[in-house]
Amino acid sequence: MGVVGEIYIGGPGVAIGYWQRPELTAARFVDDPFCSRDGGRLFRTGDLARYRSDGALIFEGRRDRQVKVRGHRIELGEIEAVLSEHPVVGLCLALVAPRGDLDDPSVVAFVKLAARPTNMGSYHDKWMHELRHLAEAQLPQYMRPTRYIQIEHVPVHPNGKTNYAALQRLATEFTPEPVQLVPPSSITHENIRAMFKSILNIGEFADTDGFFELGGHSLLATQLAARLKVQFSVTIAVRDIFDQPTVAQLAALVQGRSQAPQPVDVPLQRAERPSNAERIV
Repeated sequence: MGVVGEIYIGGPGVAIGYWQRPELTAARFVDDPFCSRDGGRLFRTGDLARYRSDGALIFEGRRDRQVKVRGHRIELGEIEAVLSEHPVVGLCLALVAPRGDLDDPSVVAFVKLAARPTNMGSYHDKWMHELRHLAEAQLPQYMRPTRYIQIEHVPVHPNGKTNYAALQRLATEFTPEPVQLVPPSSITHENIRAMFKSILNIGEFADTDGFFELGGHSLLATQLAARLKVQFSVTIAVRDIFDQPTVAQLAALVQGRSQAPQPVDVPLQRAERPSNAERIV
């Protein structure tokens, strides 16, 4: 009682293993000592928990660094490995943290540069842009970091292990550098920028920043598509937001579709069944 341990799952619903991955099967599926029948297996979930005095299980994290964000299982080590391929990266650490006071977790990448150049301003924008392109090329959308934070030193505990709690606080309190704003080119542009701020709960941002780079995800993209339809009477699909994620791109898309004939919604009408129609059972 009260001691942290790993959760194992048993019973008839447990699978027999991973498809064509015998090493992983041997590591995660073990014999069930509590099962009366032969061949019973337990699955090691990797989740850590402890029993409370009332019998409830309290989740305490993972044995590995796997996390779950909006239904997707994410191995943070995979993100770190991809971003560390870039020569500018001396060390990369990834974790999941909320944005400010929002209860909306997203992946954050902490980057310690391999070398610090003299002109840090322009260099910072350059490596940020390149890391985002690297993530887009090699990671699915739900695994791509929404924030990249440069750090000089990795916070550690007295025993030398990484202090992830300190990184969590840094991610929550992080304020991006002020951006140089470009006046909106149209009312449409200005309205869509306001939608970005409202849905993502952010301040000013650069016109080159895409919806997903600013912290958006597919659920928020659905909200944006709905607002665009109400505001401009055009249909913008979530796929359109993935393909054209900046304010300027969406403004051009909305203006183009506003000038094109829009399909008319025709109400469904009941059709009479022919007397000789076969009955489908």
